[in-house]
Amino acid sequence: GYLPSVNMTVKEALAGYEASVNDVVKSQSQFAMYSGKTWIGNLTYMEPGKGYMLLRNGDGDVQFHYPSTDGALSNVMKSRAVKSDAYLNTAYADNMTIVATAKGAESGDRILAYVNGELRGVAESVETGDGSLLFVNIAGEEDGIVTFALERDGEIAASSSNNIGFAANEVEGTLDAPFVIDFGGQQRAVAVYPTPFVTELNIDVRTEAGDKVDIRVFNSAGQAVHAQQATADVTGTMRFTWDGTSTAGNVCAAGIYLVQVTVDGETETLKVEKANN
Repeated sequence: GYLPSVNMTVKEALAGYEASVNDVVKSQSQFAMYSGKTWIGNLTYMEPGKGYMLLRNGDGDVQFHYPSTDGALSNVMKSRAVKSDAYLNTAYADNMTIVATAKGAESGDRILAYVNGELRGVAESVETGDGSLLFVNIAGEEDGIVTFALERDGEIAASSSNNIGFAANEVEGTLDAPFVIDFGGQQRAVAVYPTPFVTELNIDVRTEAGDKVDIRVFNSAGQAVHAQQATADVTGTMRFTWDGTSTAGNVCAAGIYLVQVTVDGETETLKVEKANN
């Protein structure tokens, strides 16, 4: 429990706690990890009325007390306005945390994390003094597969070539050895995400004005199950959506599908996975 009635930085609030390297303190939407010298992450303040969890790596039990908020220090802290635009998914009681870097990402990009096709986490890079890292809280309770997409200027630019299993309260990556989300070589004219998906697959296609786009989806037996066509009105990104049903209106079975995208005669084929509801 966070007992003080005022906001404190994580460093101030946990000053009386004997932290060990890679200890983690987290809220529903953000977290910080102890480097051996200080707390680093996108969780910078602890706030009254919010819940936190602490992962301790050290041996033995410890006790700590929050610092006093009496006098002038209290007045200073009460005046602090904590502004956070962190993504918060309140549909799940638990989350897992990932300290990561993103291969192929640029400054200003956002990383979107999906579990079984549902958006569960959003992160932007945090400067640490030794570079930048991503601190990703991913909401959920059930086991599943976490996949990632790279968002640039409000559009999906790439999907990751690797994924990771979800487990509630798991910690993946450290400050010294972050998990690498690989977008290298994946930025292309076509991006499909999330994969695996449950009920909705997004297909983003970069086009020039006048481009003719043809999209076809095939099952593992090579049978066409879905088709869409359109002509681009302007230069930019066109987004298509497949709801996982066949042209006859039947729900397609879970499994591997091939998405074939043809733009003015040039074809790219991408593999996706449909998961069970």
